[in-house]
Amino acid sequence: MSDMERIQQGMRVSDVTGKDIGKVEDYKFGDPEAQSADGQESPEEGRLLGLLGPGPDRLAGLPTELAERLLRVGYVKVKGGGHIVPHHFYVASDDIDGIVDDVVHLTIEHA
Repeated sequence: MSDMERIQQGMRVSDVTGKDIGKVEDYKFGDPEAQSADGQESPEEGRLLGLLGPGPDRLAGLPTELAERLLRVGYVKVKGGGHIVPHHFYVASDDIDGIVDDVVHLTIEHA
């Protein structure tokens, strides 16, 4: 079973330094073999994110190229935990180092 298959909403998330940066709010499996994000859907909107048009279904205003990459490889949406990381952000599945004791550990440092 892959790390992405073990992820559950509410799990804590820590960066490479061990700092607690929030909780898993949502996640999406990707298809790293896909050549594009065509046909990939966001679980939040049930369609291809509306990346090219304005409106509430934009993936947090991410650039189209980044949003398409996240759709292709999969992602975890992290809800920041307070004043240190007060908002949500997205982590690509290939930035996940592993899961230990129900904590998702990342290979990157969150600024």
